[in-house]
Amino acid sequence: MKKKKPVSVAIVLAMAMLIVMFGTVAQVSATAMSSADALTPFVYQKGTYTTLGKLTLYTAAQTGSTTGKSVPKGTAVNVTSVSGEFGKISYDGKTGWINLGYAFNPQNKADIAARLNMLRKKFPEGMYWNRETPDVNNADGYTDQPCPRGHTDNRDNYFDGTCQCHGFALKLGYDVFGIHARYWERHYDLDKVRVGDLIRYRSRHTVMITGVYDTYFTVADCNWSYSCNIMWDRVMNKSKFSFYESDSNDGIYHCPTNGGYIFTSDKESASTTASSATTKATTTTTAKAVESPLKMSSAGQYVLTTRLSVNASCTAVLAKSSTETYFAKGVTSNGVTSFTFEVPAGTYPELVIIAEGCEEYCISNFTVGKDSLPSALTLKKAEIPLPELKITQQPANVSVKAGRDVTFTVKASGSGLRYQWYYKKASDTSWNVWSSRTSASTTATSNATWNGMQVRCKVSDSSGDALYSSAAKITVLPELKITQQPANVSVKAGRDVTFTVKASGSGLRYQWYYK
Repeated sequence: MKKKKPVSVAIVLAMAMLIVMFGTVAQVSATAMSSADALTPFVYQKGTYTTLGKLTLYTAAQTGSTTGKSVPKGTAVNVTSVSGEFGKISYDGKTGWINLGYAFNPQNKADIAARLNMLRKKFPEGMYWNRETPDVNNADGYTDQPCPRGHTDNRDNYFDGTCQCHGFALKLGYDVFGIHARYWERHYDLDKVRVGDLIRYRSRHTVMITGVYDTYFTVADCNWSYSCNIMWDRVMNKSKFSFYESDSNDGIYHCPTNGGYIFTSDKESASTTASSATTKATTTTTAKAVESPLKMSSAGQYVLTTRLSVNASCTAVLAKSSTETYFAKGVTSNGVTSFTFEVPAGTYPELVIIAEGCEEYCISNFTVGKDSLPSALTLKKAEIPLPELKITQQPANVSVKAGRDVTFTVKASGSGLRYQWYYKKASDTSWNVWSSRTSASTTATSNATWNGMQVRCKVSDSSGDALYSSAAKITVLPELKITQQPANVSVKAGRDVTFTVKASGSGLRYQWYYK
């Protein structure tokens, strides 16, 4: 038997969405909530629109009765009146209303930062994008309880015909830009990602981009831990994104009102432009994933059999490289599970067996055509991927008198955290390394030259990811000093007398005493 070793995090993540987890648990009571009023409705402008699909021409500003006409995709129409998400047009001798969420007008600008902040209130961190009862979908709502059965549950909310991470991302995209994301431009170039874009990667997960940095993105998503949980500004290293070319959903979704089209100047649907516009990009970023049986004329058929320690739905994966993997679903009969591969003979760096996405067995350097599985395998829990690096508390601004100690603190979550503080004085144009200050909290003695100085901390984790905290500003307060003493006075009884003191400092307060 080959030596067992933990399955790589990349394989676990690639496989997680390929396995369907079964089982039932008791229903959990959840309170349905909605804060849709935290987001102001998107305001559509009058003017020229281009239809992004074939649109029905309705008799009123709502779905229902139609004029009997439809407007073909790619048609330029003049919207003369707007009611909610519907626009009034005249086409082919008929006047009616179309849904503007399926049309493009470059004048429909969105304040992305402001609308994302409103969405943070509409879908709060730590809540769950699901419904209280199975038969009432509420794409604008959430509950305070996870889906009872984890990743597969009939309480998922839906938007545009899909649920969980993909449905939630499509919902966020529509709420920000007012155009259904299925009709956005599609490409694969990570260097051209902008805040507000959506990314569907490795046939596995969909997120909305909330921040773009040199080596990482921050994202909003749902269902990262398979319970429809809502998360904001989760950090993801750019190296974790790759795309399956054969998956029609994979890619970077870019709304054309978010700074214009990236690769095209026309108003066609995004799905029609991706193949010609991104050929070069996909040659380096696309991962291949092929379900067994593989249709390869030059390959032989190999069947691997074993008895497994669990009675569960299983999948085996042969990892050729970091971007090429092959899958075979397990078929169990009389306690023996078989995996059928049609792949080229040769040595593969890893053969992994995963049961229901949570238990695994791994063999290094497995040679197809020569090696075989042990007669029986005991599966074990897969490694849990390292937690994402996230700053949970930023350093605070401080006001201090010269010569007094001041402490700065940053808090973060992750694994193997390391810290390095930086400073920038008011007269500096760039940041300086603050030597020997490598703890989450650092204390130093202030001086008069620190007024207006800023400090920040770089937090790194064991995987090499790094984040910078926000900058904290230092205000050096003037020293308290009496500049004019009260004077002695001589006065007759019954006459008024005035005493005066003058001082320098900040936030001065006075209390007189007598003896």
